[in-house]
Amino acid sequence: MAYLSTQSDDAQTVELIALDLRTRRIRWRETWPDILARSLIGPVFTERPGALSLSPDGTRLFVADALQGNTRGMLVLDLATRTPVGFVPGFSVGVAGLVAVPAGTNFPRGIMLAAATPTATSASTLFLIDPDTFAIVDSIPNLVPAGVGSISNLVLTPNGQDVYGARQGQLIRIDLPSRSVTARTTTTPFAGGIAVSPDGRSVFVADHGDFFDSPGSGKIFRYATNLDPLPPVQLPTNLSDPVLVSHDVAVSADNRTLYVTSGTSQTGPLFGPQPGRLLIVDLESGSTRVVPLNDWNPVTIIVVSAGGSEP
Repeated sequence: MAYLSTQSDDAQTVELIALDLRTRRIRWRETWPDILARSLIGPVFTERPGALSLSPDGTRLFVADALQGNTRGMLVLDLATRTPVGFVPGFSVGVAGLVAVPAGTNFPRGIMLAAATPTATSASTLFLIDPDTFAIVDSIPNLVPAGVGSISNLVLTPNGQDVYGARQGQLIRIDLPSRSVTARTTTTPFAGGIAVSPDGRSVFVADHGDFFDSPGSGKIFRYATNLDPLPPVQLPTNLSDPVLVSHDVAVSADNRTLYVTSGTSQTGPLFGPQPGRLLIVDLESGSTRVVPLNDWNPVTIIVVSAGGSEP
């Protein structure tokens, strides 16, 4: 299953969509206003979610970011009913990365990690959030200096020991037990989503450009887990609208398939609007299947797998 947060070309309709990857059919789709109208936690608002993550047990969807009154934070949905059931406050600047850590040695009950800044002038911080009570229980501060951009687009390694994130043209690896940055390398300054292959051998980084002067490169950058560069994945150029903007990536459980969301309604000197699409890339042959998303722009992460149902 893939979960996509999208917006229409006119930016008036913002939806959450569940796409069955086996059949490439939409399981369900719903606008955010309809979802928020069922809130069990009072009035809450989200305009254009920038990060999604399943909870460690797969029963809830954490959504960043959201507002409750004047308080910025994260929304928590019950996935079965798509009902808002929780809100995580405490972020001055919106959450730029979000990932679940399953139960294990480091976190016996599992934990949610959110990258944000506690104040507008402080350094990027990883917040540790209890997935059941939605309370912030700890934080890992000062992973990058203040004023150089927040860490974004978090992804966890299969062994649960490391987290990768991007910031202003750098890809970094954070060791959770030692709470420190243990590797870094240069990457696209316009990094989109990040994915780690389930076998732990490759890290993939999308490239969405700046939506104006610089379109995306049309590549998904690839690195070894020590962040040595590997040959990138070239996205199709033989379509009527070549793929330049890639928002997010995920890898199938068998390490053979890369899922890429693409599309934008923006225009610039070097490119025009591109249709919303989900690209299904065979990493061995390079062949690509395209799932059109009509006028939707998949601006947010696809979360592949829910309760083990991933193809």
